[in-house]
Amino acid sequence: MAARENKFREELDRLIEKGENLNQAIQSECDSEDSSQTTSKFRDNYQQWYSLTLEIVKHILPSRLDDFKDHYQYQGASKGLYSDNYRIDDYCNKRKILQKNNFIIPFETVIPHFQQQLSILKATKEMLSSTLLDLKALVQADLFDSEIDIAKELAKKGFFRAAGAICGVIIEKHLLTLCQNHNIEIGKKHPTINDLCEPLKKEEIISQPDWRSIQFYADIRNLCCHNKEQEPTKEQVNDLIYGTDKIIKTIS
Repeated sequence: MAARENKFREELDRLIEKGENLNQAIQSECDSEDSSQTTSKFRDNYQQWYSLTLEIVKHILPSRLDDFKDHYQYQGASKGLYSDNYRIDDYCNKRKILQKNNFIIPFETVIPHFQQQLSILKATKEMLSSTLLDLKALVQADLFDSEIDIAKELAKKGFFRAAGAICGVIIEKHLLTLCQNHNIEIGKKHPTINDLCEPLKKEEIISQPDWRSIQFYADIRNLCCHNKEQEPTKEQVNDLIYGTDKIIKTIS
């Protein structure tokens, strides 16, 4: 997790640096004699910057997402193009407005829009640490959903032990993440469901009824993985799949 966080921070720093360069570029274009010049460092590089930044804002600072989009493209209804609804998209497409009998690009309005976008990007860096765990949880939840779907397919085809084994791994990963999020140290290198469940119950992270449920599903998982004398039934594995899905969605 630390390595991924450092890599993400490095990418974010590079994106902010690129934003600073774009800000200088559009300022320079504004100061040039020909504001409608055919070559534009800003236009050539902005779209990629916008797409990457949009995804970061969407995940790190979603409350500013609509604001970020509005600085790119006017979100309201409009019957014409004026200074108050001129946006970065208009500049990138070389659109002009009529002002004092001249068709011009209103730099005095488009530049602040980009500067606001850059400010929002910088704000995501301040929010990064507090949201990384949430991001990890979202990614992990998607992975777990996919793995549960695999377990369901295996169970449908009669591969009950394999389906149970997958559910056991999902439960272990989820409980291990809970321990890490609550700074609970686990002594064993390869802890079992019980090794993870006990300290979580002790710290009251999980309730007594949840603890009993997890123990019940752990017994089915052990039947699937270790007991070679008794075959798990379809009903038991379906209970385990249902229980696994419930655990990862309700115990956090």
